[in-house]
Amino acid sequence: MRLKQQGLIWRLLGVVWLVLVMINAAQARPVKQSPLPPPLTTKQEMSVHTDDLRTLMQQLYTEYPDELAKSTQVGPREMTEWVFDGKANWKFEGIRRLQGTDAISLVFDPAFTGDHIMAAVCAVAFAG
Repeated sequence: MRLKQQGLIWRLLGVVWLVLVMINAAQARPVKQSPLPPPLTTKQEMSVHTDDLRTLMQQLYTEYPDELAKSTQVGPREMTEWVFDGKANWKFEGIRRLQGTDAISLVFDPAFTGDHIMAAVCAVAFAG
């Protein structure tokens, strides 16, 4: 009986060893990676950035209609289109014609009673 138990233990150890070898071999195989997409051009990067900023502005105006009311009586979509596609050249009287880091100061200025969303978007659009 004792010999049968020892034989069984050796077989089990052999099976465990075989499983470990197979797992190790499977992990050692090179993983097939999907190719990375080609890098975006500068124009494409700017387009993605602009689209994200448009979406953010529209969502913020939807969430905070009081800020939108400080600038206009139109809806979030119309205001966003006017900011991005309008003829103002990103110099808006409501935020003192400021852009970039100058505009971000309005967002945190407790005395500023204007449209904080427009100030933030103009800051981000011209940051750096």
